[in-house]
Amino acid sequence: MPVTPQSTPEEIREILKDVEPKDRQKVRELTRDATPQQVFEVVIPFMFSKSATAKEKLAGINAVFQFVIEGEGGGNWALKITDGSLSVTPEKEENPNCTVTMKIEDWQAMNRGEIEPQVAFMSGKIRFAGDMSLAMRLGAILRPQ
Repeated sequence: MPVTPQSTPEEIREILKDVEPKDRQKVRELTRDATPQQVFEVVIPFMFSKSATAKEKLAGINAVFQFVIEGEGGGNWALKITDGSLSVTPEKEENPNCTVTMKIEDWQAMNRGEIEPQVAFMSGKIRFAGDMSLAMRLGAILRPQ
């Protein structure tokens, strides 16, 4: 049973409980219709909590990523990484290290696997501001193994 926009956080965790974080395709299939709020506030933290290597992967990183999803159903999320730990809050951070901005339609297309993040960036669908070295590491950060 895939995640729907009406799925509660508890239902999402139940849907994903047997999925390994490294099985990106399965996670994508199950969350393709999830909202940005569900992905940022439930899916990302839950999958990181299940990952055996997430803490190691995030060790030494101290940064705030601001995600700005423009349009109806979008919003602002601050993804904070502090030396091996990750937290997400639904807010606009004052001084993020890296800001990622995109339209809701483009976020949905990436979430469904219809467009890869690199292609979206190259075609101007994703805009980055701030520390570009962090922006280049974002894909690896968001894919726990």
